[in-house]
Amino acid sequence: MAMQTTTQPIDAFYASHTLETEQPGLSTRSQRVSLNLFGLAAIYALCYLSPACAAEQVVLRFVESPRTSEHVVRLGDLVEVLAGNSPSLEQIMRLPLAPSPRENSVQTWHSRDVLQHLELRGLQPTSMRWSGATQVELQRVSAGPDAASTTFEPAFVQARTVELAEKLVAQAIVEFLELQTGERTDWRITANVPTNLADVIRIRRNIVGIGGGQEPWLGEQKFVLQIKDHGRIVNVPIAAHIDLPPMVLVATRPLGREQIIQADMLELAPLPQRDGEDPANFYTDMEQLIGKQLKRSISTGLPISSAYVSAPTVIGRNEMVEVESVSGGVTVRTMARSLGSGAVGDLIDIETVPNKHRMLATIMGPLKVRVAAVSARGGLER
Repeated sequence: MAMQTTTQPIDAFYASHTLETEQPGLSTRSQRVSLNLFGLAAIYALCYLSPACAAEQVVLRFVESPRTSEHVVRLGDLVEVLAGNSPSLEQIMRLPLAPSPRENSVQTWHSRDVLQHLELRGLQPTSMRWSGATQVELQRVSAGPDAASTTFEPAFVQARTVELAEKLVAQAIVEFLELQTGERTDWRITANVPTNLADVIRIRRNIVGIGGGQEPWLGEQKFVLQIKDHGRIVNVPIAAHIDLPPMVLVATRPLGREQIIQADMLELAPLPQRDGEDPANFYTDMEQLIGKQLKRSISTGLPISSAYVSAPTVIGRNEMVEVESVSGGVTVRTMARSLGSGAVGDLIDIETVPNKHRMLATIMGPLKVRVAAVSARGGLER
C-alpha cells in the first residue's frame, strides 16, 4: 500500500514543534516567535550556504609533465588534488580513464574531459573546482624492469672476480673430465658461476670437490661444486657448456714463404684455444688450400690461417709474357715484358717489345695476359 505524505506550512510546522517550557520574563507567544525566527535562519543556511561550500570542496589541477608506462591512463596520472577531500574521489583516482598512447608518444588531455569523466562517475560539478592549466600532454614512456621479476645480483662484485672464478671452475671441470675419460683433451668449457659466490670460488683452496655431468660430456652439463665457505662445506650447482676444439689444417713440416701448398704438407689437428681467435679464419678442407701460395713462413704444427695464403703468383716482375688481344673474333698475339707480378685475375702493367709502349693487362694464366682491343667503332673490347 502506498505511503501517504502530508505537508504543512513551515510556520505551522514550527508552531507545532515549539518548546512548551516557559522562561521567566517572556510570554509564551514571545518564546514561539523567537523559535520560529531561529528555525527560518537555519533553513536559510542549509539551502544557500551549503551548495556554496560544496562547490569549494575539491580543487583539482593537472600534474606537471604527466607520464605513464601503463597501457591505460588513470586519473591519478593526470591530476592532483590541491584542496578538499572526497572518499569517492580517492577511489576514482585509481580508476582507468582511457587507453594510453603508444610508447614514446604523447596524448593531449583537456580539463573539460577530466571533469566529464568525474561527473559520469557520480561526482557533482558543483562539488569540484579546476585550477591552473586547462590542457596538458601525457607522455607514454617505456616500462622499466619489474622489481618483482628482476633477478638481483650482489652489488660491487667486480667483473674480474667473476672472470677468475669462471676460469678456475672451468679448470676444475677439465681435470674432472680427464679423470673420467682417461684422456687429455682440449675441452672448451663455458661455466656459469653464481655471482654471490664468485669471491669464494676464485680462491683455489676453497674448491674441495666436483661431481656430476654425464657422457658423452658434451653440450649443456650440470655439475656440483663443493666449496669451503666460512668453515663449512657447501654444494653449489654449476651449469656449463662443453665443446671439443674444431679440427683445422696445420703444417706437417716447416714451410717457406711463396711456397705452393701440396697435400703432403697438411694434416688435421685441434685448433689451440687462443683469446679472440675466430675458428672461421682457418681451413678445414684440403681442397680449399692446395695450390695456394704462402705469404709467410710457417712452422710445424701451426694452423694455417686465411691471412697466411693467397692465390699463387703466375707472373713475376720483368718476365716475358704472351699478350693476346681479341677483336671481332680475331685473336692477335704478341710478346711483352711484365712490369709487375700477380696471380690469375690481377691487373698488371706490361711494356711492348721493342717499341716500349705501356698498357694495362689482365693475368689469364702462367706468363699469359690479355689486353683490351680497340674496335673499329673506337670502343674497347675485352
